Amino acid sequence: MAKNRVIKVNALAFHLAVEKLRELEMKDKALKFKGKKISNFLIGASDFESSVSSVSNEVKIAILKTKGFENPDPSTLAEEKKMEDFDFSDIQNLKLTKRFNAIVKAHNPAAKVISASSVTSCETVKECIDLVTTTANISSLFN
Repeated sequence: MAKNRVIKVNALAFHLAVEKLRELEMKDKALKFKGKKISNFLIGASDFESSVSSVSNEVKIAILKTKGFENPDPSTLAEEKKMEDFDFSDIQNLKLTKRFNAIVKAHNPAAKVISASSVTSCETVKECIDLVTTTANISSLFN
């Protein structure tokens, strides 16, 4: 008889592993487990998405990737950091909006879309996190 087992994994490590799996799944559509994408299966079997801190890390990674960092560590980005310090171009703001919308849709496919003007109105990283969390309606989905 199988027993339920719990494995504790660092949230950032889990996020990065799932991100790498998603990259592989884009290259090889056959990567599936019981008919589901392996990344979706892992997320569904975990409580990863129930953590608002995972959204915080995803938003920070989106910001850092938009700035050009290839393997960003979200712990290096303070929530108090001013968005104007990144000096994003219009194209970068559009990329950031697209990334934020991808995060929202990953957590809540029925959520509305974030506008580019909403993203550019964020003054701090924390405001970006709040925008994504609120738009995805994270608290009502998991509380």
